Amino acid sequence: MAPARHGTELGPRTGTDSVVDGKAEAITELMLEVAQCFFRIRALGQKTGLITSWGGGAFGFMRSLALLGPLTVPQIAQMRPTSRQRMQRLADELAA
Repeated sequence: MAPARHGTELGPRTGTDSVVDGKAEAITELMLEVAQCFFRIRALGQKTGLITSWGGGAFGFMRSLALLGPLTVPQIAQMRPTSRQRMQRLADELAA
């Protein structure tokens, strides 16, 4: 967080500074809320099996198949920023 500037060589705080501080506080609060939401969703995903030991990749993998139909592991890997080997391990885990 930025240090307070009141009374420094930059001069006293202005109305603009308080608007910026208000926006910074709002963004910080939003980020904390998003993080809490993420952890709740992740916990639910783990309970339902949509998030495996590989993370949320299982959901994305299955979603690709649901939306695009049958695909090979290499095709799925090409659509994602990951290796074919990682997608193969995920496919094997899902198949088991």
